[in-house]
Amino acid sequence: HPTMAATPLDSAWEWLITNFSEFQLATVVTFVLHESVFFLSGFPSLLFERFGLFAKYKIQKKSNTSDYQNRCVMRLILYHVCVNLPVMIFSYPAFKFMGLRSSLPLPHWTVIVSQVLFYFILEDFIFYWGHRALHTKWLYKHVHSVHHE
Repeated sequence: HPTMAATPLDSAWEWLITNFSEFQLATVVTFVLHESVFFLSGFPSLLFERFGLFAKYKIQKKSNTSDYQNRCVMRLILYHVCVNLPVMIFSYPAFKFMGLRSSLPLPHWTVIVSQVLFYFILEDFIFYWGHRALHTKWLYKHVHSVHHE
């Protein structure tokens, strides 16, 4: 039986840990949350482009067709399923090793903020160097050039 949680965040977390395993939370639930934020945050820009809203403010005057936008979204979905999801799955043991836990009580907000900040900086560092590597001659030609179409 669920216990009385102290805050709405505690209640939400209690529901999640009651209905999903720790592995599911760290992989599938995280993936779904990431994809929801990623695509929903970009959706307004997609609509602006598709319907020509704010076109006069664009720096790059080229307009993308609906077909091109659809192809781009499908590539993003494929990339996220084929790259991001496996990375989340295969990094689960490392996160367990670093102390991942899925129990109540939740950590103090300062712990959460410091961890989010640390992993934001770490992810940004890895993304920068990974993206820079994609601009080497061979990787750019065979892998990354589609990103710059």
